[in-house]
Formats: sequence, structure tokens, C-alpha cells
Amino acid sequence: RRDGTPRRLMCPMHRCCPVQPAALRAHARRRPPDRGRPRLPAARRYFADSDPDLVSLPLYREALITVCAPGHRLARARKVRARALAGEAWVAFPVRPDSSGESYARLLAERLAALGLGGADLVAIDSLTAQKRLVEAGFGLGLLPESSVHEELRLGTLRALDAPAMRLAVPVVLVHRRRGYLSGAARALMALLAERR
Repeated sequence: RRDGTPRRLMCPMHRCCPVQPAALRAHARRRPPDRGRPRLPAARRYFADSDPDLVSLPLYREALITVCAPGHRLARARKVRARALAGEAWVAFPVRPDSSGESYARLLAERLAALGLGGADLVAIDSLTAQKRLVEAGFGLGLLPESSVHEELRLGTLRALDAPAMRLAVPVVLVHRRRGYLSGAARALMALLAERR
């Protein structure tokens, strides 16, 4: 503070207990150094990583579903054939020519090309949340992981299309650093996941 008295900090876990800065410094000195360990021993993500310093353990495949705004012309169709998708824009991650391996953008581009829809307009947005908002607003169709649109489908802000030609799935993997620290619990979890593959 400006008057020279020590500033009291609030413990982030319990707002009711003020913590003195000296106590925080003493606690930090007692903690063992990180020594380059990642904050998380492992993380779940879509697609394996090509980085040689990372290990990707396949877990399962998650379905991608085609979604649209409730007012879209295809929203009430029982089944959407590939030719009905002609002229539609797609809200998706940008296609990066320098990226290697699989990606959402590559899956979408390859499927559209295989259906003769390679000239479709692409609204490139590098955020899954922003993609959902743009699809809700009617800027195009989306091809999104099923788990990411549960809430929107429940609320009715997005509609799932039954488009057999667009049925795709993405690999879900557990990633960790090849030479990174893994606790006993993390190793046990990874062994269990490997057994259930």
C-alpha cells in the first residue's frame, strides 16, 4: 500500500482467510522446484502430435456431426444428401499448408472434395466457440465434435443434420512429454487406458 503497511492478500481457495505476503513467500520456498516439469503430466486432445518430444496414446474416436442454425433451409430435413450441401458455406478451422498430419480442416476439405464440393466457401475461424456462434448466426454449416455441441443442441440454438456423406470421426489421444515427469498415478492411469484400447 502507499502508506507503507503490508498488503494483505486473499487466499484464492478461501476468500475468508487473508494471507500475508510473507507467508506466501515462505510457502513458495518450501515447494520443490519444477525442474522443467509440465504443469500437467498429460493432456487429452484431438489428433496425435507430430512433435518427436511428445508421446500420443490413442484413446478412442469421437464422431463429428454436421450442424446448422435452427432457421437454416436444411434444419428440418430428415436426411441430407450430399448434393443438398452444394452452395453451402462451412465454418471451420483454417487450412494451414505448413501443418503436418491430420486436422479438422484437412478432414473437412478432403471430404468436400471427394463429394465434388471442393469449391465450397470456407469461413475460417481458429476457435471452436466462435465457430459455434457463427453457425448459430447463420454464417454457414459446421462439422464439430459431438461432445462440443451437446449444450447448443439441448437448447435448440444448433440443429444436427443427418448427413450420411459427412459422417466422420476424429482420434482422441492422451499426450505427454517423452522425457517429462509422470507421477505414479499418471502412469497407472495411462496403463489402464492402454489396456482398454
